[in-house]
Amino acid sequence: MKIRMNVFILMMVLALLGIHEISDGAPITLKQGTMYPESSNYGKAMNRLSELVKQYSSGEIKLDVFHGGQLGKKAQLVENIQRGATDVYIETIDVFETYIPECYFQSMSYMFKDVEHMRKFYRNEWFDKNIHAKFKARGVTFVPQKYTWERGPYRVLVTRIPITTVDDMKKIKLRVYESEVYKLVWQALGANTTMIDWTEVYLALKQNTIQGVTSPIDLVRPQKFTEVAKYITRIDEFPQVLLVMMNTKSMEKLTAPQREVIQKAADEAGVFFTRMNSEGAEIDIATMLEEDGASFSRPPLAKWREKVSPFYKQLENDGKVQKGFYDMVQGLLK
Repeated sequence: MKIRMNVFILMMVLALLGIHEISDGAPITLKQGTMYPESSNYGKAMNRLSELVKQYSSGEIKLDVFHGGQLGKKAQLVENIQRGATDVYIETIDVFETYIPECYFQSMSYMFKDVEHMRKFYRNEWFDKNIHAKFKARGVTFVPQKYTWERGPYRVLVTRIPITTVDDMKKIKLRVYESEVYKLVWQALGANTTMIDWTEVYLALKQNTIQGVTSPIDLVRPQKFTEVAKYITRIDEFPQVLLVMMNTKSMEKLTAPQREVIQKAADEAGVFFTRMNSEGAEIDIATMLEEDGASFSRPPLAKWREKVSPFYKQLENDGKVQKGFYDMVQGLLK
């Protein structure tokens, strides 16, 4: 009787302290899928995240990472995080545009001045109301974060023929990802577009099914694109800040301290990711020029911006982008 009473008192004390359960010592296992090679900076950063989660949780949380499309291509990965088949997903937000149209902002070339401009947008009330709320309704929550995951550090165009001006875009068929706005933007810039899954781009370039693909510079070498397309053109179309997302039910199973572990580890791994991208860009370019016979150019981009900016007003008038969106985003610079 005395033992039962002591257990009861202990449970009451834990309840008053806000502690609802005692760990049985078994680690919590979280699952994450990616579509990028483990050898890429993204893959290395995911492994670093897994290590940090284990370290900061003292082994209480285990994050299993499945690289290179092991859990499916992009569409499957996006579906997985929503239905809880995976727990963690770190990616740019455009991959959800099919489900949440407002994610179009990530695909709007030359909309954002720089990465700080995009961070201001992420912290803006419009973002929380029009995007995060809709993610929550689909079972996905953004981990509180400092937005440290910068892909790139810039975007390029990789093509089978040289591109020296925006007018050259009409000469190629360009691979675009599954985004209506992104497709329309590049059509406005003159390209003939086709949607091909990222995992199939290398073969499509090799077979001349497409003649070009846009990419963050850090993914060009791991994907071996310059083996089959020799021209790299820096286009700086938009910054890419990856968001750390969790399935809402998976997050709710974690205690507050465990959530803080995920946040701390994710922010730190993001800094690691960004540093690798910044330090590795020049090395990657030099290697591709030497080993693949590739070329690298950085043309003036004023004409590119001038050509596409008026198109965004047209998208608003056509109802494909929310009215006033362009002016709202530009107003964040003031």
